[in-house]
Formats: sequence, C-alpha cells, structure tokens
Amino acid sequence: MKTEIEAKFLDINPAAIRGELQKLGASLIRPESATRQKVFDYPDFRLDKDISWLRLRDESGIVTLTLKKWEKEGVHGMKEIEVEVTSFEETERLLLAIGLLVKSSQTKKRELWKFGNTEFMIDTWPWIPTFLEIEGESEDDVRAAATRLNLNWQTALFGGVAIAYKQYFNIKYEEIDRCPEIEFSPIPEWLEKKRISK
Repeated sequence: MKTEIEAKFLDINPAAIRGELQKLGASLIRPESATRQKVFDYPDFRLDKDISWLRLRDESGIVTLTLKKWEKEGVHGMKEIEVEVTSFEETERLLLAIGLLVKSSQTKKRELWKFGNTEFMIDTWPWIPTFLEIEGESEDDVRAAATRLNLNWQTALFGGVAIAYKQYFNIKYEEIDRCPEIEFSPIPEWLEKKRISK
C-alpha cells in the first residue's frame, strides 16, 4: 500500500491561506466545489475494527475508489490503495452486490492548490470550521510547506477526518465514522450535545 503523507491544520482563515498560497506561487487547480463520497464496510464493521475504510468519491467528475488504513501515529501513518473508476453509481451497486453496506454518506467542499509536487486542500466539512490539508511526497516537503504558510507544525493532526471532529466534540472516532449522513444540514442533536465548550 502507498503511504499518504499529509497533515491537517485546523481553524484556518481560508482567505489568508489563499493569500499565502498566491505569494508562494501555488496554482489554483480546482476552485471550491462540492465533493460527495460514501464509505463502505462489511455488516460486521470488520474494516472499521481494523482502522480501515473503503471510500467511493466523486470529486468534480473524477471518481475514485480508495482503501485506506491507519497504521500508526504521525505523518506517515496512513496507507492507501486508490483506483479511478468510471461511474459512482455503478461502483456503488457493485459494492452493495458483494455484501458491503454504506457506513456513511458524506458531502464536503474542497478547494485544491498545488505548488511543485505538494497539494494544499482547503476543506470545509459540515458542522466544523474549515481546515487545511497539506499532502506531499515526503515529510520534509509537508513540513516546509507548512512553514511557508506560517503554520505551527506542533498543531498538525494526522489521520482521517474523524480526528478533526474530535477537536470540537467529545466523541469516539466511530461516532463520526459511522454517522449515516454528514451533510450541509442542521447539526444533529446528538452531536451538538457533545460539543466541547471553549
């Protein structure tokens, strides 16, 4: 499996980050657009128990199927295998036909920038503030990019999106990972009750 080398930085100011990216000379690859995805597992949640998930994503017409596995803490912790597929709907039908179920249906907004081989994703997920993901070919690349954007590496988070939600809500990872719908709609009452007061 390929190692995904990325870091998340929470509570960013998107306008300020865009300004810093422009100063850096980064190129806007894809303006902010909605991304839909579904996460699949077996009925016994065996992938979930293995800290793995199967994600089907449609990102501006590019449809991918990705197996992700969290192996260890830190910037090198995420492993993945990704393939491009031609149809979101047909791939979903295939996965359901072999006995998988939809664990979570998710919508987010993503804006993609690139500088060299480093990607910068400004991500807006429902119910939490916008954050930045930096993905590169090495830890040094990701650290250097964070420094150029005046981001504190000590605040970086690593892993799936559930780790971001845990910064705002007193929840277990599986409560977000198995949330049936994460959509731009009013926050569910069960989640609001677990909001961390700051």
